Amino acid sequence: MPKPELIPTTLEEVMVYLSKALSIEDQAAIISTPEKELIKLHHSLGRWIRNDCKLWTVGPLSQHMKHLGFHHPDDMSMALIKEWWARMNNVPSTLEQDAKEDTKYWESDNEA
Repeated sequence: MPKPELIPTTLEEVMVYLSKALSIEDQAAIISTPEKELIKLHHSLGRWIRNDCKLWTVGPLSQHMKHLGFHHPDDMSMALIKEWWARMNNVPSTLEQDAKEDTKYWESDNEA
């Protein structure tokens, strides 16, 4: 995958970035993947997003995703994949619900 000219800093910028960076073939493969199987992209597309979009650092995009309710780069990249998939398939976003579940998970993890 190509290196970004500019590192995306917001959810909207990532949506545009993915549409430009992914080949037509990769886009078609992701769009046709059932939502429950998107997790299979964690070690490929997800890793690429985490690394190239600098989610492991305290940068603008990671801070933006934290503001939305996501806590860990793994969760952030999966949320970005799911959001792009939802938009491309014209289905309702689950981003808000996913963020609530992520926050609940990490808050309960810290209580243990």
